[in-house]
Amino acid sequence: MEALLPRMTTPILEKLQILFFVQLTYPVPHLLQFITATENLAFNSARVTFDEGVSVRVYPHEGAKMYALYIEVCSRAISCQVQDAAQIFNQLRAIFSVVDYLTLEYESHYILPEFHHEAGRRQWREILGSFNNVKVLRVGISNSFVWYLSCSLQVEEGESPLKLLPELKELSYSTFDDDGDAFMGFVEARWNVGRPVTLIRRGTSPAESLVSLASVALSADG
Repeated sequence: MEALLPRMTTPILEKLQILFFVQLTYPVPHLLQFITATENLAFNSARVTFDEGVSVRVYPHEGAKMYALYIEVCSRAISCQVQDAAQIFNQLRAIFSVVDYLTLEYESHYILPEFHHEAGRRQWREILGSFNNVKVLRVGISNSFVWYLSCSLQVEEGESPLKLLPELKELSYSTFDDDGDAFMGFVEARWNVGRPVTLIRRGTSPAESLVSLASVALSADG
């Protein structure tokens, strides 16, 4: 692919789909140049899915039915999926940095044990750091998935609360259980520096989501 792309010009390209097989590294400098040189490819909304492999669909605008860019890496192990995503997204940061809406989801309700032990916090932070313009973050159903992302967003000692997702305005997540404390530390840290984030917990009923919003407002008031 890297040998072919420098010899291609596609000025009216509207959709690009790439499938990677598992490998140790994914050097893609020419892919970045190819995408940024194609004027018709617009990016505003992204959906990252961890399932049989890891995939990212990037859409020209929020609510679009057809993606402009699709990248998938075939890998069953969740630890490998996170590692591959961190590596590729970091190299394509210039593309993902313009995304305003980001959805992260794990398709299966069953989380493999290795998800807990091998998926590194640093790699999750690299993934999130590639989307530094995101204003709305949505996290799909899975209690373990929610827990890992909430840990990744925790502010480290001496770290600015704006280091990750500095433009974030809204964070919503789905869960079957009462994970009322998920993301609260991150949200409170943002409120404390005058950059509030609205937190929405989407449970099994609309009332549960409203309760979550109310609790965030109360926390902000005192």
